[in-house]
Amino acid sequence: MKTIKKGFWAGLLSFALAKVAHLAITFSIGLIIGLAFASNPDQLPWGLITFMDSPIIGIIFLIFATHFIYTKLTTPRTK
Repeated sequence: MKTIKKGFWAGLLSFALAKVAHLAITFSIGLIIGLAFASNPDQLPWGLITFMDSPIIGIIFLIFATHFIYTKLTTPRTK
C-alpha cells in the first residue's frame, strides 16, 4: 500500500484528522456525562468537565494524536 510523502501536506492531514478525533471524543464524553446526569443536573461533576475541557488537555491530545497519525500515514507498510 502506498504511503503519503513526509512533509507539510501529511502533517496538515494528520492535524485535521486529530482535530476531528478530538472533537468527536470530547462530544462523546460530554454526551455520556449529560445523559448520565439528565435526571439531576445539579449533581453534574463540574470538576471533571472543566478538566476535560481545559486547553492544556486539548493541546496535549492534539500533539500525541497528530504524531501518531503522521507516523501511521508516512511509515511504509511491510507485508
